[in-house]
Amino acid sequence: MLTIDQRLVTEESEDGTPLYRYLECEDGTVYCFNLAHQLHFEDGPAISYWDGGEIYMQNGTRHREDGPAVVYPDEHKENLWYLWGKETSEREVMVGNTRKTDR
Repeated sequence: MLTIDQRLVTEESEDGTPLYRYLECEDGTVYCFNLAHQLHFEDGPAISYWDGGEIYMQNGTRHREDGPAVVYPDEHKENLWYLWGKETSEREVMVGNTRKTDR
């Protein structure tokens, strides 16, 4: 029988409204979810692995506007860039980010 020691935590706003939940596993991996139970975190990775790997997601979709959405802990592996679930290039993400700041 496999058992996983984990802890589910709900973060709340000052008025007590639930904002998001995160699951901490015994191995140090952390999963963040929105209230619709989708992997989601706007201020950092939705999944942080024990080995330093990270996956940025919003509403269950790989997405990051200021860096790679999939970050490998192994520097020999190339990180992956995504915008709203579509794999793209570093150039496309950073050019889009530049356009936003030019407004």
